[in-house]
Amino acid sequence: PTPEETDLIRQALDLTLPDTPWPKLLEIFLVSGVADAQQMQAVTGLSRGQLDRVLIQLDAACAGLPPALRRYDGVMRRPGQPGKPPRIYTLGESGAALLRELGRADTNPCGLTAPLAVMHAQAMLAFHQCAERASQSVESDRSVPYGTERSLRPDHQVQMADGRRLLYEIEQEASPQLLRRMRQALEHRQAFFSSEQAAGYLPQVR
Repeated sequence: PTPEETDLIRQALDLTLPDTPWPKLLEIFLVSGVADAQQMQAVTGLSRGQLDRVLIQLDAACAGLPPALRRYDGVMRRPGQPGKPPRIYTLGESGAALLRELGRADTNPCGLTAPLAVMHAQAMLAFHQCAERASQSVESDRSVPYGTERSLRPDHQVQMADGRRLLYEIEQEASPQLLRRMRQALEHRQAFFSSEQAAGYLPQVR
């Protein structure tokens, strides 16, 4: 959507959802571009029925334009979570445009479609929310420059009590076909920990 169209969407949401924190709902997707209904409820405090009404109003405000959020068609079952899995959503074009208007200039829509990639992104949000509930300072999916024009992009950086940072990675799968990629990732991290820029980091990855 154009800036003018985005502004009209925002006006419509302010009119139809004056007492609902719809910006906070969209900000959940800044972590990884993916969130399920339970994660959205946990952050906003909305009941299931209230969340459904907000999602309906989001769709209505974007009528004729790309959606703010896209319902993911696949079924994801979290390990250890019984019952019907919650609905999963990804950030759409209009949602990204609204976040940019709200000051998040580097926001882009989520292009993930492969089940493993969507599950990884969902797990990243789960980790991020756990860290915040534990009052830990956490940054997710942020680049760390080092060396000469090199950078590391860990899933998470958590600040420890002594001020140093600890890297966390959510791994997906390992197979002989991925051996070369896995080795390169390890070599990349080794190079980072050997650089001057790693002075403020614990030399480990969890």
